[in-house]
Amino acid sequence: MGFPDGMSAYTAYSVLHDGLDPSGLYEIDFHYYVIYYLLRAKCYNAREADAIAGWSQYVDDSPTTGPLRNGLNPELLERYHFHGAANNSPVIRNPDDLQVTVARRFTDYAEGGFGVCPRLGVTLHTYADTWAHETFTPWHNSSINLRTGSIRPNIGHADDAESGHATDRPYNDIPRALEAARAIYDLIPDACKNKCMKWSDIEEDLTRAFKVDEDRFDRDYKERIQQFIGHEFYYVERRIVPTEDERVKAMQHAISVRFGDSAAYDRDRFANLEAYYCAALAGDDE
Repeated sequence: MGFPDGMSAYTAYSVLHDGLDPSGLYEIDFHYYVIYYLLRAKCYNAREADAIAGWSQYVDDSPTTGPLRNGLNPELLERYHFHGAANNSPVIRNPDDLQVTVARRFTDYAEGGFGVCPRLGVTLHTYADTWAHETFTPWHNSSINLRTGSIRPNIGHADDAESGHATDRPYNDIPRALEAARAIYDLIPDACKNKCMKWSDIEEDLTRAFKVDEDRFDRDYKERIQQFIGHEFYYVERRIVPTEDERVKAMQHAISVRFGDSAAYDRDRFANLEAYYCAALAGDDE
């Protein structure tokens, strides 16, 4: 079976499955909403938090850096999504060099200048993905990337559970997602004059959001089955998989309760600035 314009089976699979690239990455609930929350927790205002977090998420949506359109370019995927990986070596989380780069990006942001906000957002995205992509490489490598033995190719974590997305989603490994959030929080400069939120309060909010509302999902599932068969039943414990919309709403609720903000990622607004985004990346000497 052939695919148009030289499209590989891998890319075609990506398009057919919700338009997402199974090479994967932390998704919008982390790249935009967790980043937004952490910036607000360090007293960045809502406008700043939206801009920085928006550029963090836009890395996935941009035709220039997004994994869907660049799934066959492992060098590009390594630069923005699989930092430090190579053909025969996987990503290692929280590398020292990215810690230094994140700190420098915040210094650049404070000093101002062309492109500093997009570059900061991009670096936060890449840094967060070192947790999501740890033990994977964007090159085709069965010895590193094989997980479930599916028909999906061993590129990135395409072969992971949940159609290649399990490692992207905080609810699958809440301690790891919290570790990523804590590392980012610690690198964000304190704009609160020593009055920023305590990590214990942040951890409580994020843990609740990452869990979404498992009791509700469980209850709804049982009610649907009971309506179908018309009586009480026994059922085996199953894996609850909240949708992206449900995960986003959980983070929006956490942000609203804590900061009073109605946070919402506006993809079109950032897409309209694609030329500026590309110019900012081109001006990066990293």
